[in-house]
Amino acid sequence: AETRSANFQDPLSMSRLREDRMKFGRFFFRFPNGEAGTDVFDRVSDFISTLFAHFDSGERRRTADNCVLMTHGLLMRIFSMCYFHWTVSEFEQVWNPSNCEIWVLEKVPRTGRYRLAGRWRQPHGQHHGGHFLDVRYGKSRHAYVPSHMKQPSDARIIVPGPNCLNAEALRGLSDPMDIGTALGIPFSV
Repeated sequence: AETRSANFQDPLSMSRLREDRMKFGRFFFRFPNGEAGTDVFDRVSDFISTLFAHFDSGERRRTADNCVLMTHGLLMRIFSMCYFHWTVSEFEQVWNPSNCEIWVLEKVPRTGRYRLAGRWRQPHGQHHGGHFLDVRYGKSRHAYVPSHMKQPSDARIIVPGPNCLNAEALRGLSDPMDIGTALGIPFSV
């Protein structure tokens, strides 16, 4: 499942809409006659909940060694957002994968959980070998994904005080207003 982005619009209109989407946010923006990332999130929530329950159960009964999901980029990011508990601001800083790009979640031994290993890169023309690269992150697409975004957490612990905005769990938030919102602090500019 992927967003229906009103592909029958004229190119100039779509160019303006894509600019608006970048200003408004890729997760919440809705194309005319299309859907937003929130809609995709809602549509697949039953599947995601069932799969996460299986991932997080830690049970060994009849579990598969591998699970392959073939998706479009937005759904891959939304899946990761749900599983790793990314904020909307963190989600917005992760870029869609390229066509046929493979993101790998590796099982963490004895936990039943998975961590984001990264994008798999296989040498051109070879059938064996390869390595992981970080998923594209940040405005430049070359920033490193913060470590807390690569593994699921039950909660983010923030100790109130003057230095609370420097906490590791908030490092992925790029805008002080987003940090205030995440902490429930009313923010005025």
